[in-house]
Amino acid sequence: MWGNTIKHHGSIHTGRQLNEGEARAVNYVLKRMAKKYIAAAEEEWLYPEYTVKTKSWRDLGGEFFLRPDPRRMGFARAVYVGYKDGSSWGMDEYGRFPNEKDPGQVAQRDAERNAWTRTMAYWDEKAGPLPPGSMLM
Repeated sequence: MWGNTIKHHGSIHTGRQLNEGEARAVNYVLKRMAKKYIAAAEEEWLYPEYTVKTKSWRDLGGEFFLRPDPRRMGFARAVYVGYKDGSSWGMDEYGRFPNEKDPGQVAQRDAERNAWTRTMAYWDEKAGPLPPGSMLM
């Protein structure tokens, strides 16, 4: 039932800095989603609803709230593993063995790369240029 899986941990998006308003908005989301308990180091942090500007999730933190910056992530296609005996194994993001001869996989990859490129251009336009050296991959 369960198959093999692999993840390149170097591609995990880290290092995001939040301003105070964004941190309060995140706390508000966490509190709203909590099933039973919440905790905080300071009592006032338990009540983010008193300090967030809006209760509308659509408007919390702006257009890019809780979204990773796609400009900081590479467009990796697959991860491969090589073994001592010379054999190898690989997987794409859909759990398939990558096949560059499969027209369906090639078309899907091209469409996704085009969408990713458009998204990065949109972020450049709306959020400003990415500082040099901040790309992960």
